[in-house]
Amino acid sequence: GLAPGERVVVFLDEHGVEGDAAAGLLARQTPERTVIAETEYGEYVPQFEQTLALGAALLPHDHDVLAAQAHPYLQRDLGKDRACSVPVIDAIAAARSVNGPPSSSALVLALAAKDARGRTAAQDAILDLARYGVLDGEDLGRQAALLLQEDLVVGQRVSSGLTDCARATDAALLPLLSALE
Repeated sequence: GLAPGERVVVFLDEHGVEGDAAAGLLARQTPERTVIAETEYGEYVPQFEQTLALGAALLPHDHDVLAAQAHPYLQRDLGKDRACSVPVIDAIAAARSVNGPPSSSALVLALAAKDARGRTAAQDAILDLARYGVLDGEDLGRQAALLLQEDLVVGQRVSSGLTDCARATDAALLPLLSALE
């Protein structure tokens, strides 16, 4: 569960659904209602990674909803050596539409993951999105600034990951310069 004073990033959708059988897969109006149960889920359920991978397979059409739903797990990867959110980051990498705030925030959280597999998946996702011309660097920078301001991510991990991405391909340069602005 959440430690006293611990905060979790959530994204809400004013047009989301609640109480529907598919609410776990759709955008939600009040995600804060389930965040504690979601943070506890991976602590005790051994099939946790498979569940995240299934969610990624069920939501290939809307990577922002997937990212929003996965935020409690992405934040858990900041302090755990599991990198359980890699399937979510891989799904974001496969997107061919511009990343919105939830996906951008997910990428930043994954860049700051404790496990190197999560950080590598985030770098690969950023590179893939940049190569396809759908990386919104401005939004990536905005989400990074918010997460850094709230002291939720390790800045050194984020900056190292972005530096590695900038070195890897020219396609990432302009979006990452936008992120820095």
